[in-house]
Amino acid sequence: MIKKYRILFIGLAILGVVFLTSSFAMAEENSEAAPGSAVLSDEASQVLAEDAALADEPETMEGFTVEQPKSVPSNFGFWWRNLAERVSVALTLDPVKKAEKQVKFAEEKIKLAEYIVQNSSDIKAQEKAQQMMEKANEYIRRVEERQDDLLQKADERAAVLLKNVVRHQANKEAVLQKLEEKLPPEKLDKLYELRERAEAQRKKFLAAMENSAVPQAVKDKVAEIKARVEAASEEQAEFRQQQKEILEKIKEGNQEAKEELNQLRQSWSAKSTAIKEQYQEERSEIIDKIKAGDQDAVKELKQINRERRVEIQDARQEIKSQSKDVKQERKTNAQTGKQELKENRVERKVEIKENTLNRVENRLKIQSVSPSASPAPSGQ
Repeated sequence: MIKKYRILFIGLAILGVVFLTSSFAMAEENSEAAPGSAVLSDEASQVLAEDAALADEPETMEGFTVEQPKSVPSNFGFWWRNLAERVSVALTLDPVKKAEKQVKFAEEKIKLAEYIVQNSSDIKAQEKAQQMMEKANEYIRRVEERQDDLLQKADERAAVLLKNVVRHQANKEAVLQKLEEKLPPEKLDKLYELRERAEAQRKKFLAAMENSAVPQAVKDKVAEIKARVEAASEEQAEFRQQQKEILEKIKEGNQEAKEELNQLRQSWSAKSTAIKEQYQEERSEIIDKIKAGDQDAVKELKQINRERRVEIQDARQEIKSQSKDVKQERKTNAQTGKQELKENRVERKVEIKENTLNRVENRLKIQSVSPSASPAPSGQ
């Protein structure tokens, strides 16, 4: 009887997933991309891309809308979501359409990972975030396995797909950075391994795109994303190196290093957030002007971008100096502590010696003043 109910439950689950995936497919086919803005000059496009990178804004996917998470799913929710995705991909026979779904699911996975880390401090939830990143990597790896076939296609659909893959690469790098700033120390080694795999995967894919016969628009997007990712990685390099040094101390059992890590993260987060907020309102107005065709606004935004880069560099140097000051302070405190301990030990030895001498002297005094033994009485 139990076996029958189990088979019935699985059957209903599969039917439900098929229904949902059919609905998803219809929604995707009926949805249309938002109308594009006026055609921008190469300079305007480059400045806007640089601005988006400095503002840490995600790349927008073309041809589909990414679901924005609003809560952390339960274990059943994770299971159901993964099942729905697997069935949806399995039921899709067209290779390009299959790849499009895999890119979409990969993008939704990293969005979910980002949401989890920002909205939950639960260790198990954070483990789920890393699992989401692993799954996103797996989806993109499957797309890249068919990279040669996609690169040989010259149609617009394949070009959009390839651009979406590189957009996803930029977004994934941004989420990895946020994970690195949030995850507890014991989870970072696994994240670094994931980052290395993702970086190798990205470099291989972008190199193949640059050397292929894909449309120039795709190559331009590849060059733009490559520059964005490299710039973001360079900005994060100093923070990452400092964090790795602190992690080594934590592994060695230095409990104070955990507080040092928290201070580093708080300083980095506060500085970067302040810089972004400082320029947010001003840049929004200028971007609207650029999209309306105002060429003078392009120069304004370019100047703002330069100012932001300088401030980011200054912030990195300030945090680096603070980190050195903290290290020096701890080193001084440690040396002072050792010296005080040494002095205390010397003082203690002197004290013990003096106490011993005092006790000996007291005994001698007692013996010298005590009456001598009485003589035995003489007999008559």
